[in-house]
Formats: sequence, C-alpha cells, structure tokens
Amino acid sequence: MGGVLLRYKDPDAYDRLISACRENKETAKGLYNFDYGVQPVEELRDILGDLLPGLPQQGNIEMTIVENYAILNQELIKIVSKLREHGIKVAIVTNNGVLQSGHAKTKSRYFPVGSRKTRCFAPSVHFVDDSQSNCRGAADVGMTPIFIAAGESERHAIVALEHLLKSL
Repeated sequence: MGGVLLRYKDPDAYDRLISACRENKETAKGLYNFDYGVQPVEELRDILGDLLPGLPQQGNIEMTIVENYAILNQELIKIVSKLREHGIKVAIVTNNGVLQSGHAKTKSRYFPVGSRKTRCFAPSVHFVDDSQSNCRGAADVGMTPIFIAAGESERHAIVALEHLLKSL
C-alpha cells in the first residue's frame, strides 16, 4: 500500500508494520499475500487495526487508509498531469492486478496484461517503482525502469520524468 504515489502522514506506521512482520510470521504472511493479490485487504483488518489506531471496523479499508493515513505525492501528480497533457498515457499498476494476470509485478509475465489494456508496449514504457524486483521484471520485458530506493526521495523519478517531458 503506497509505493511511489503515497506517503504516510505517520512515518512510524511503516516501521510498526515491519516490526509486526518480524515478530509474527502470520502477520508477515498475511501482508505478503495481500501485496501479491492473494488475500483481500478486508481479511487484514485485525492486523492493520493494531498498527493504525482508529481504523474503523467497517467500510472500505483501503480507502480509509488512504484518506486517513496517507497523502498523495503532489509533485509526482503534477508531472503525471503534464505527461498526460502531452499525450503520454499514464497507468497505475498494482500487485493487486495479480488477480487478473495470475502473476505479480516481480514476474515478467505480469506486464503484458497492462500493455494489452493500455496498448502501450515495452520499448515505449517507463516503469517507476520502489521495488528492485518489480523494476527487474519490467526491464526483463524491455521497459525502462526508474527505481526509487526505500526511504529515498522520489526526486530521482521526478527528474527522470521531467527529462522525458523535455524530450517531447
């Protein structure tokens, strides 16, 4: 949850999540299965409730988390808007798509599904992600990956996308 477009208002929430995974293998397995689209987020309500105080017991848990705990990266949103203004297609890819493709982003077999849906094919695609394994999967099918290291500013991605804009 989050990745490149979202940042959390409570930076310690991520640390609590990592600590919970280290302390409890079931927590780690549940979050892993959610991240790869195997387990619905609603089944994680008990785990997330302990990590994110005030999480309601009903309603769309993903939207609640985004609305109450996260903020959109406005600088990246501006770049995306400029890319769209120049006729560049922009798509948001999530590992929840594993339910449709049968493969997670780390696998090169995941990407053709998005390519077919957007009609954008590998050599013309720039893929921004905060996971090296996801970037490797994109590179394996010929996309240009832009990797943002964990804890690092997304400035690298913004500069790369601004460079792409200038080349149009």
